[in-house]
Parts: sequence; C-alpha cells; structure tokens
Amino acid sequence: MAQRELTGIAGWLLLLAVLQVGGLLFHAVALARLLPAAERLFVLSPIVIGYELMANLVTVTLLLYTTLLLFRRRQAFPFMLRMQLWTIALLHLVDFAVTRFLIGPTRSIWFESGEMVGHVTAAIVWSAYTLQSVRVRNTFVT
Repeated sequence: MAQRELTGIAGWLLLLAVLQVGGLLFHAVALARLLPAAERLFVLSPIVIGYELMANLVTVTLLLYTTLLLFRRRQAFPFMLRMQLWTIALLHLVDFAVTRFLIGPTRSIWFESGEMVGHVTAAIVWSAYTLQSVRVRNTFVT
C-alpha cells in the first residue's frame, strides 16, 4: 500500500492557520481600539503613541499578507511567516524599551518579559518547523 504524500493544511498547519487568523483578528481589534484614543494620548507622549501606531499597523499588515499567502498556498509563505514572527518579536522588544525609557513602567516587568519570551519561543519553534517540515515543503510549492 502506497503512503499518501503529506500536503495541505492539516495537522500542525491547521494549528498555524488558526493562530494566524486569531492573531490577525486580535491585532486588528487592538489597532482599532488604539485609533480613537491616539489623538488624546499623542499629546502626552508623541514618540510612544507614534511608535505604537506604526508597530500595530506593521503587525496587522504582516499578519494579513502572511495569512493570505498561507491560504493561497504560496511558496513565499514559510519565509514570510518567519519574517512576520521575528519582526513582531523585535517590534515588541523595541516597544518595551521605548515605553520604559520615555514614560516608565506601564505593566509588570514579569508580564512584559513573559510576552517577549513567548514571541521569541514562537518564532524559534515555527521557524524550525517551516524549515524542516515535509508537509510545509509539499504544500507551499506554487
């Protein structure tokens, strides 16, 4: 009996699809919630709010583009996923540093550190998976 070739969005790729769509919705809502308050907050700390707006817009754009590549099964998806994950981790780290430097602590250092560790861990795990997975290699070929 011949073994079926591993292709399609199943297994870990299904989890990745759910995480992509969930992340896109989460960040789009966060950006939509920030926009009405941005003008009022911009007066208090223009650099921090400007960075927040830029980082959120970049994140939503990357998530949208990468999610479209995922569902269209484009060859560029694995690379763009890695770019998305590492960019979000870097944006979060810069956000943490800028906010702490310019306006002081806004949340617990433990909470912020946990978020950063989570972003970096996700980037490492999914980067390794997209580089090694046979299913990824067979699914994203067009």
